Amino acid sequence: MEEPCAWIIRSALNYRDGHETASHSDGADILGRDRGAANPFNTRSDNILAKIFYQANSAHRFGLALEYFNMQQQGKILSNEGYSINMAPSVPMLTYTDNRATDEDQRQRLSFEHKWQANTVAFDVMEWQLAYQQSHAKRSTYDFTTGTIGYGQRDRNRNGEDESVQFNGQFHKSFDLESSYHELVYGVSYINNQFDLDYYDYYYGTRPTLSKSPEVPNVRADSYGMFIQDQGFYLDDKLVVNLGLRYDYFSQDPQGSSKYEESSEDAITARIGTVYHWNEQFSSFAQVSQGFKAPSLYDLYYEYNTGEIWLPNPDLKPEESIGYEIGSRYGNAYGRIELVAFYNDYKNFIEQQNIGVDADTGKDISTNVNIASAEIYGAELSSKLALDKVLSAPTGGYAQFNLAYSRGQDSKTKVAIDSVAPLTGYLALGFDDQNQVFGGQVALQLVAGKSGGDWSQDDNIKAAGYGLTDITAYYRPLSDLTLRAGVFNVFDEKYWLYNNLTGKTDTSQGLDRHTEPGRNWGLNLEYAL
Repeated sequence: MEEPCAWIIRSALNYRDGHETASHSDGADILGRDRGAANPFNTRSDNILAKIFYQANSAHRFGLALEYFNMQQQGKILSNEGYSINMAPSVPMLTYTDNRATDEDQRQRLSFEHKWQANTVAFDVMEWQLAYQQSHAKRSTYDFTTGTIGYGQRDRNRNGEDESVQFNGQFHKSFDLESSYHELVYGVSYINNQFDLDYYDYYYGTRPTLSKSPEVPNVRADSYGMFIQDQGFYLDDKLVVNLGLRYDYFSQDPQGSSKYEESSEDAITARIGTVYHWNEQFSSFAQVSQGFKAPSLYDLYYEYNTGEIWLPNPDLKPEESIGYEIGSRYGNAYGRIELVAFYNDYKNFIEQQNIGVDADTGKDISTNVNIASAEIYGAELSSKLALDKVLSAPTGGYAQFNLAYSRGQDSKTKVAIDSVAPLTGYLALGFDDQNQVFGGQVALQLVAGKSGGDWSQDDNIKAAGYGLTDITAYYRPLSDLTLRAGVFNVFDEKYWLYNNLTGKTDTSQGLDRHTEPGRNWGLNLEYAL
């Protein structure tokens, strides 16, 4: 604990200046929907964080934090250049040109916290925090259109503001019983959000300014939570038992609109977990836990009708689950290894689905739906070996290995859940100097393909498997100064992340635009006060 009547000041300043995340270098750098190169986008951001702590005495510490974040982005949407919507063959209703965008985000946050070393019957330590945050987002998209219903120059402005107040209180109590030791934690939380959107389209002399309907309504959201958790140590600390109980309440009330009604949900969830230490090296663990996720603002109310049709679903039910986990760990001077298996049983699982095609426009129709019963299961094996102990390699040499498998599906129809990752593997060889002054690593990441029955839609394009090699190194000349460098995707592999191909087919345009960067490098210098 800090000395009484002491001031502590901490600060951090981050500045970034960059551009769009590139797609693979062989993507066609052309205009239009078949463009394979990423759209050019410049971004700049700065973030200032300052914290002041005052240790009034041995029992009380007070803290104040201030944060300011600002980000600006500008880009050209070249994948829309020359794109036409036709009323009949060779008769364009609209043709887009000079499509560009400017985004600006700001966030201010102020928080106050207090820690009290009380040592009372009810609690040993009390910690609470009150925070206020205000966020602003401005989106401006410019285009020029010609055609039978073209409107010339247009600037679409989409502005949003989010204000939130958050309170967290937490209490800690340790005590002994006749044959066990317990660490009790309990607390409360409250979050209020006021979310407002302001949309309008400005036309340069051709039409009057139009107020537009946002994709989601303005909303006031409240959430409350209470929890209690006990970690008990039994049998001379060989057996550790964790018991937890939590109550959550969520409400979202659309403001100024009679189209949607208020949504509110609450739930009580519990968790029990155990760890048994067979000896100093080997332990086994198991856990059963309940989960609860209320539908978000976007899950319930998001509505969109440009390019495709996205329908809101205000009747979504909250997602509930029971999760089971079992595994073992072993570790000694030569390394460690862990094997864990899990099974999650869901009720009303929330999933994005394509539900058909609009008969008049031919646009795909998608929405969020509840899957009445779903399951996600899998297993993971991970290990780390000290090569200097196992193979008499140089001191600090190590190897890491990880293999993870998961599968998600509708429990009744056995149709796959698209958001679940395919089989993945990871292998790394590295070295860390004994004094952590320098080190490096060569890592290989392997990801299996996702196709056929791995997707909910049979015609979803195959997400091909891939292997990536990264080489990284660091050098720390001073205790508070670190230089990091790396070459990533060393062999210039062309690949897609599976979640960027959800809902796409072999005929989808601009698939190369969704590829990840080819060979690239990074350099980072960190100075910590």
